[in-house]
Amino acid sequence: MRSEFENFVIRRGQNFGFLVPQIESWADAIIIKDYASIQKIASHLKSLLENILISSYERNLNFKRYQWSKTLIDVLL
Repeated sequence: MRSEFENFVIRRGQNFGFLVPQIESWADAIIIKDYASIQKIASHLKSLLENILISSYERNLNFKRYQWSKTLIDVLL
């Protein structure tokens, strides 16, 4: 699996701005994981991001409601 990655980076790395000496120095630090473990991590990240987006959306709605209420109270008082 490592050789497939190295072949890809050596052939196409320059398209992404990587130089071969840089890639060789990173080779030991790069950890290649199998698809199943990446998919598991991605599913956890997806859940986390969905919760953040939902929370942000709800917070935004509550803030807008607060602004409308405050404006109405300011106008009435």
